[in-house]
Amino acid sequence: MSMNKSNGFTLIELMIVVAIVGILAMVAAPSFKVMLQNNRQATEINTLIGALSIARSEAIKRGFNVILCRSTDGATCANNGGWQQGWIIFVDADNNNAPQAAEIIRVFGALSGRSTLIPNNNFTNMVIYQPNGFSSQVGTFVHCDDRDGDGDVLDGDDFTLGGAVIINRTGRARTDTAPNTGFANCEG
Repeated sequence: MSMNKSNGFTLIELMIVVAIVGILAMVAAPSFKVMLQNNRQATEINTLIGALSIARSEAIKRGFNVILCRSTDGATCANNGGWQQGWIIFVDADNNNAPQAAEIIRVFGALSGRSTLIPNNNFTNMVIYQPNGFSSQVGTFVHCDDRDGDGDVLDGDDFTLGGAVIINRTGRARTDTAPNTGFANCEG
C-alpha cells in the first residue's frame, strides 16, 4: 500500500509567506517614497538648469539679451506668484523686458506636486542673460518640497533635503544642497 503525496503548499505556509511579504513591503515603502521625492526634486532642478543653459546659449548665439521669467500662461511674464508655476525663455530684442509672441524660445510648465522654487531678491521676476553669456544678476534658487507631509514646504524638515541652483556672474548655473546656500529655511 503506497500513499501518494501531493506537492504544494498548505494554507498555513501560504499565509506565512504572504505575511512576510507584507512586512517587507511595509519596511520598503518609506524608502521608496523618499526615492521618488529625490528623483522628482533632481528632475525639477535639472529642468531649471537646462532652461538657464538654453537662455545663456541663445543670448550668445543671437547677440541679444535673452530672458527667463516666471509665467503662468506661457506668453507673458508674471508679476506675482512663484517660479514653480512655470517659466518662459524669450529674446528681448527691443530691451523692454516683455516677450513678443515671435520672440518666445521655450515654454516650461508648472512643477509637479507641492514643490516650490524660491529665488533670492535678484531673481524675483526674471534672469537676464546678456549677449556675451553673462548674467546681469548673481543669485540662488532654492527648491523645496513637502518632505514631512505636513502640507507646507516652509519649514526646516522640508528644507534640510532641499536643493539649490546657484548662478554666478558668468551666467553658469550649478547645484548645491540647500543648507549651504545661506537660506534659513524654504521661505528664502
